[in-house]
Amino acid sequence: MESIRVRPFSNEEIVLGNFLGKLLLFTLVNFLTLGISILINATFYPHAFDFGIYLFYWLTLNLPALVFFLGVSFFVIRVVRQQALSFVILSVFFWGLIFWGAGWLNGLFDPCARHIPNMFSDFTGHVGMGNYLLQRSFIFFTGISCLLLSIIPYPRIPNRVFGYRSVLGRVCVIFVFAACLGLWYMSLYNSVGNNREKYKRIYSEYEKFTGVKVVQNDLQVKALEENGISVTSRLIVENRAPVPLPLVMYLNPGLKILSLEIDGNRVDFQRKQQAIVADKKLEAGEMAEVLLRYEGGIEKDICFLDVMPEKYYSETINNYGIYYFGNVPAFCERDYKLFTPECMWYPVCVPPYGVSGLRDVNFSRYSLQVEHEPCLKAISQGSTVQEKEGVTIFAFEHNMPGISLCVGNYERREITVDSTRMALYYFPRHDYLLEEYEHFSEECLLDELAYAKSNTFELSGCIRTRKFSGRKRNYDPTQQYPYRWLTLVEVPCGFYSFPSLMQLSGERVQGGMFFLPEKGFSIKNYPGKVFEDETKDWDTRVGMKLSSEISESIGKGSCDIKPQLVGKTTFIYSREYPLIHDVLMRVAREEGIMDDSRDYMADYGAIEYLKHASLKDALGDSTLEPEILQSIIRKKCKELRAYIALQVGKEQFRQFYVDFLGKYLFKEVALEDFLEQFSQTFDFRLDSLVENCYNTNRLAILDVRDARVIEVKKTDDVLYRMYEFKVFNKGDVAGIIMWDKAQGWVILPRMAMEIHVGFPYNGANPYLEMPLAQNIPSVMYLKEIEMSQVDTTTRVFQVDTSLFYTMKEEIVVDNEDSGFRLVKAKDNFITSLFQKGENDKRYYNIFTEDAWFPVISKSFYGFPIRSALYKAALYGAGSGKQKVEWNVVLPQEGKYEVFFYYTEYLWNWKGWGAQVKELSRYYSVFDGKKEYEVTPTLTEEDDGSWVSLGVYDFSRKAKVTLSDRVPDSEIQQTLVADAVKWVRVE
Repeated sequence: MESIRVRPFSNEEIVLGNFLGKLLLFTLVNFLTLGISILINATFYPHAFDFGIYLFYWLTLNLPALVFFLGVSFFVIRVVRQQALSFVILSVFFWGLIFWGAGWLNGLFDPCARHIPNMFSDFTGHVGMGNYLLQRSFIFFTGISCLLLSIIPYPRIPNRVFGYRSVLGRVCVIFVFAACLGLWYMSLYNSVGNNREKYKRIYSEYEKFTGVKVVQNDLQVKALEENGISVTSRLIVENRAPVPLPLVMYLNPGLKILSLEIDGNRVDFQRKQQAIVADKKLEAGEMAEVLLRYEGGIEKDICFLDVMPEKYYSETINNYGIYYFGNVPAFCERDYKLFTPECMWYPVCVPPYGVSGLRDVNFSRYSLQVEHEPCLKAISQGSTVQEKEGVTIFAFEHNMPGISLCVGNYERREITVDSTRMALYYFPRHDYLLEEYEHFSEECLLDELAYAKSNTFELSGCIRTRKFSGRKRNYDPTQQYPYRWLTLVEVPCGFYSFPSLMQLSGERVQGGMFFLPEKGFSIKNYPGKVFEDETKDWDTRVGMKLSSEISESIGKGSCDIKPQLVGKTTFIYSREYPLIHDVLMRVAREEGIMDDSRDYMADYGAIEYLKHASLKDALGDSTLEPEILQSIIRKKCKELRAYIALQVGKEQFRQFYVDFLGKYLFKEVALEDFLEQFSQTFDFRLDSLVENCYNTNRLAILDVRDARVIEVKKTDDVLYRMYEFKVFNKGDVAGIIMWDKAQGWVILPRMAMEIHVGFPYNGANPYLEMPLAQNIPSVMYLKEIEMSQVDTTTRVFQVDTSLFYTMKEEIVVDNEDSGFRLVKAKDNFITSLFQKGENDKRYYNIFTEDAWFPVISKSFYGFPIRSALYKAALYGAGSGKQKVEWNVVLPQEGKYEVFFYYTEYLWNWKGWGAQVKELSRYYSVFDGKKEYEVTPTLTEEDDGSWVSLGVYDFSRKAKVTLSDRVPDSEIQQTLVADAVKWVRVE
């Protein structure tokens, strides 16, 4: 009867009326929530309140999303015609679209705009208005087309002939219009990708012409009214290659060249995108003066070409929770400009591009004059020698690897600390962030800043030698903060600089300039208000907040100052050994060789890679995950540091490194010069160690047995530690094992050694470390034994390798072995990955889910990987259904004693009370005929030892099972499934 129901309305009017009614209802609810938000914002945060933004987001975010959801819902309901089934289909579709499909096609189908830049900056407005409006329009008109399309299957005869054709015609028009918007949106991203590939090809075409460097660059910049700049650059270039080279320079392709002169004469040139090829060839060692005039805007696609596309377009960078701010590398607008060396706003001969982030550095002497609107401020590195209305001049006392320029509406606060000029530039309306410092005394402010500079950062971040520590501390840029200025600049939230191997903080931190995120939006653990503690005076509490703010803003994260504290005053380069500057810096910088890192998954990936590849292979492998590549570099540097420490001493190398940097302040220097001076100083060639570090593609496997540390007191009441252990290198290359005070021994392949060595007690936990071997973790802590009479002489001798092979009477099955399995592995997909084979292994950090997870720890049993399966049993979560098994076929029948390796991993608590002193584990032992239930009671004394499950008369097949049951529902405990062994009993 529905199909012939008589109403004075057409089907179209019925559907649209129904739609508008629901839209009105949702809009009223929406306005109610907006009103509450506006009230809270205006009451508690009046300085950040802007009614226009609320209106903008309702029109562009809420309304298109409502229309889309309602339009699709109407269409599905009319097509399916079953309410329950429609609800299921819509729930699945919307859930999948919002949480899994929203990022598809660069966020084109994201109804909530969570995967596209969608925030406002007080500096520049919306971070990506064009793309955002295109996407929201596509969502809106897609919803409208679905709504109109739902009229056609409406279960009622239309009121007029050809009514469906009319509706279908309008649907087609709107759908085609929405498709055009979508194609336009996608074409913008495609053009960016095409441009980036084009720029890469240009770099590849001219990469053979390397050797020309810029010695000096005097820049005169004028801001144009039409959002651009006009620049005159006077350069002095030098060919430092041993052969003649054409003069090739690079400049942002958005800047148009007006004229080019060399040594006072106009010359012809060829422009290929970012490359400028002058009609001039420089002989070896020849210098020339170049005058280049250009103007225009900044092409942003040229930046960060060494970043992979999936990362470049990822919405996971420069975000905070659900808010995505985009990744704008430079700004060139009428009232705001921000240029970094990455965008090549001035001509260079060494481009900011390299495969996998490996780039050359060119130190040049700069000067900079900026003409700008009188109401704006120009900010750069160096010293401001002139600042008058509309003109700012910067001078530099030494060479720089590059400079940045920022012009905008800023307020400035400045203070001098230990001859370092510290300046803070911020947006005028953001002064409320500093209001609590208004009444902070200048004396206390100086004390806090001086302490942060010298103790918080320089003491922990710089390379400090004993010579420096024991003398009067005159300014030393190699062992202190290297610049006479420290400039903090608040920049738009859309600004983003991708980190790289050579710039871990990206260009947010470069040349003494720090680009702080707008309002500190990305700074985690922001301290907020001054601590309320009536026992302390105001200055003390404000000082505590300032200390916390400094630590959180420039002490970690994307604006971390520490990478600027060492290695930035010189650049050691080598074509044969890329990244050698950073490798040597890491070798000299790190104090100790211990690594207590918990990122064992990255270490595992690094070890798996280095089993068959070298550091040089890794640096050229663009498919490597950044965490694994960092782990490879870290481990290679640890090994090189260990070898150098054994040959010349750790402190001696550090002093040589610092002295070398002091000879070549703010210059580039060849690795050959470093190696030659090292050889002259220590009468030892470092070349072979560097070559092995980069080219060795295998790893040692160090089996350590019977390791212990004996504390012994000599007659002079001095405590000594005696290290005693055996080690067997089962690998094909030499390995190194280190112990207290960076002492160590090189173990040749297929060789077993027994080592006895003593050192004065230093209070640290005794350990052994294998800097680069297949052993994971690389650190092994040792137990201490007190003895009064021990021979403390050093003894190192070779032993028989048969000592390192398992006795026939002892069979061990570890969780890494094929005899181990999860009984209910299919219930947990993640743990099932652990069983698929060597290439599919995964290790995880601590989980609280009711499932077994493979983890790595120094306390576990295993060789070369000390791992176990871990499960958190929270408040009786263990049901006894998730079990693990150790299976073995014994060499012969008979009596065997069964042991399991016990580790008290993490914690075992009962409710909110004290730690549980005794624990129970539910094991069962199968002897081939019968299964026996065993419930051992464990204490702290059992930690790190083999615990017996009893003696049984086995047939050939044997099995041990561990259940996840817990004895008390109030107990929070961790279960560990590690290793089981069978020992034959005569």
